[in-house]
Amino acid sequence: MHATRKAPRTKSYKQLSSAHILIVEDQQSIASMTKAMLIDRWGCDITIADNYEQAREILVANPKKFFLTICDLNLPGAKNGEIIDLMIDNNQAVIAITGYFNKDIHWQLTEKGVIDYVLKHNINAYEFLVNLVGRLYFNQFIHVLIIDDSPSLQQVTG
Repeated sequence: MHATRKAPRTKSYKQLSSAHILIVEDQQSIASMTKAMLIDRWGCDITIADNYEQAREILVANPKKFFLTICDLNLPGAKNGEIIDLMIDNNQAVIAITGYFNKDIHWQLTEKGVIDYVLKHNINAYEFLVNLVGRLYFNQFIHVLIIDDSPSLQQVTG
């Protein structure tokens, strides 16, 4: 008989209440809906910027405040994803949201270090986004112990 151990359940789904998230989205309805979904599910603190310059000002005033940023790739004054460079240059973890996507964009985002991207085609995309935020938050508390007698594996895993 094998005993299985289930992963411990989180004490409260509102544990993200200490996490601050910056949403950079120029469509007010999408920004408001995303904010409402994140607050409803996780109880986190949300700041919204609707353009590149406003996002830059928020980061200057609060350089270490945000656990995560969620950024639309196409913004007024920054139509070519410049917001991603701003966030990465300011050491922000980034999830990109976009209505258009291709292989070139995929490789650009990957090379820049974007955590993930979400195509904003329907409500399911935002459900995915909200769940992704939770996974990213809770994964930081997961630790793994690797036991192996192979010297080469021990060097790799340090």
